[in-house]
Amino acid sequence: MKQHRNLRTLLAAGAAVASLCVANSALAQGLTQGKGVVRSIKGTATYSTPGGSTLPLKVGATLPPGSTIQAGSESSVDVFLDINGPTLRVTANTIVALDSLSYTGSGDDAVIETKLNLEDGRILGEVRKLSAASKYEVKTPTGVAGIRGTKYDIRARKNNGKPEVIYICVTGSIVGADSQNGTAQSFTLGDKNGFGPGGPFTLTDSEIALINDLFNQGTFFGAVGGFGGFAGGGEQPILIHLAPANPGKVDLSGTSSTTTTTTTTTVTGQN
Repeated sequence: MKQHRNLRTLLAAGAAVASLCVANSALAQGLTQGKGVVRSIKGTATYSTPGGSTLPLKVGATLPPGSTIQAGSESSVDVFLDINGPTLRVTANTIVALDSLSYTGSGDDAVIETKLNLEDGRILGEVRKLSAASKYEVKTPTGVAGIRGTKYDIRARKNNGKPEVIYICVTGSIVGADSQNGTAQSFTLGDKNGFGPGGPFTLTDSEIALINDLFNQGTFFGAVGGFGGFAGGGEQPILIHLAPANPGKVDLSGTSSTTTTTTTTTVTGQN
């Protein structure tokens, strides 16, 4: 028994030393924790942090790594991730977690780690060109997408209890792996390409135009270098819901695949 206690003590001490070494190594490398800043909200949304309660989300809120965002029906949230993004849009009825936001260094030599977890719904993001050592990943219920300097559109839902995910690369490149067909399948996407339950597909110009319409609405898409609300602080339309044609053989819009529906509303700009 005494030997067992001694062994446990040694293991605990070893773990403590290892943790201290990791922490010191991170400090030596200048590891900085990133954050998300909410720049716009349409409708209602909530957020939670690990071990914390669920709270209403407000413009200007700072979201640390580990935060989970949930956008309500007919709602959307625009989040500025700065060096870890920079931009993320959370659309209606979406749950997404900011699992990891960190970086070392600055400028073109910065090593960035961004990990998002899309549990349900749809997110769109614009990612600046990353260094070779950097990582931007979106985890989904069926796989993971590694994104490198692109505009992307990723959607997840359940169809008859089975998760379905589509990954769309508007511009840039995405490399990922997905198993929603029952077997693991890797994919590489370039401009106007996607991957869904039916395998890889190419989007038409009209489908890309619909997605870009959503990117071009709101507070900051198209202004990668920084943003601070609507131009002039006046009222501008925000596209809340987009029902594109049926890429990847999945209809995530709730409408028929032959109908394209957009719903817009106006909100007063926030600075």
